[in-house]
Amino acid sequence: MSKYYKNITCRCTILVAFLFCFMQGNSQDIQFSQFYSSPLYLNPAFAGSAHHHRIITQNRWQWPGLDAKYNTYSLTYDSYFNQLRSGIGLMVTHDRQGSGSYNTTEVQGLYSHELHLSENYTIRVGAQAGMVTKALNVGDKTFTDQYTNRGYDANSPSGEDLTNPRKNMLDISLGTIFYSKNLWVGLASNHVNSPNQSYVIGTSSRLPVKYSVVGGYKIPLVHNKHMAYLEDEKDISITPTFIYKFQGKSDQVDIGVYGQYDQLLCGIWYRGIPMKQYQPDIQNNESMIFQVGWHFSDFGVGYSYDLVVSKLHSAMPKGAHEINLTYIIHKHHKGAKPMKRLPCPHFYKGS
Repeated sequence: MSKYYKNITCRCTILVAFLFCFMQGNSQDIQFSQFYSSPLYLNPAFAGSAHHHRIITQNRWQWPGLDAKYNTYSLTYDSYFNQLRSGIGLMVTHDRQGSGSYNTTEVQGLYSHELHLSENYTIRVGAQAGMVTKALNVGDKTFTDQYTNRGYDANSPSGEDLTNPRKNMLDISLGTIFYSKNLWVGLASNHVNSPNQSYVIGTSSRLPVKYSVVGGYKIPLVHNKHMAYLEDEKDISITPTFIYKFQGKSDQVDIGVYGQYDQLLCGIWYRGIPMKQYQPDIQNNESMIFQVGWHFSDFGVGYSYDLVVSKLHSAMPKGAHEINLTYIIHKHHKGAKPMKRLPCPHFYKGS
């Protein structure tokens, strides 16, 4: 077989796998390494958890060294109503894969309610609902029936039947968070209605429910005898955190620690389940994640980098980059006593 036809076969094989994956398979959700910096995407119960107006934008560029070009953009707004003990939020997310060949856009509305169980313990419950649009662009793709003995014929129509290259579907998610002054645990169920994501009319490909468990414990250091010289108003702490999520046949763990020194926030995590192997020679290691953040007044910025430690590193994917911008607009509750704030890592102060 000539080199020319080998290249054609390779391209066709990749395309068939691509289409099969997205038209018939069960695709997995996007993810953010700075998961506490995108709280509304993490769990709808986080809506209004800042007790102020909050605007967050988060951008992720994954594996820029490969042609896959995974780019994700997210913009969220949420606020809190003290008299109703309720939060609302709006989240817009756009994900691009394969130089725009496969695009997903989500517009979600969120609601949460806060219930104080006692002076020390609080629980939040939340729900979200919205529309998800998945679009498949095959205009710049070539198919096997467009190749002849003379090579590629651009004027030859493809016989591929993509009846519905755009898919709109309703998406519903639920979540809850339990927390005290230093401890929190959250549960979330995304896509509880398992929407049909198939592009082909008359066929079904249900999006699996994604379950996630997240938690952490904040350890303040300002009262430690070795740091007694520091001012009490400084937020100085270390916070071990974890998130475990599973969807369909896939699962994943992120485990690590944040360190906060007043305006500076640093973190390191490991992503993977090393004791679980997909095959005897393939260990479940994915990446090491490094984060640094800084806040000034009510504005915060965070950057993280995913260092690939799996066998994929031999392809030189150049990791993943994430940038987070958070802006808090303080609401003044006249005569109201300070509200209990989640101990999760954050970029804002005040009650």
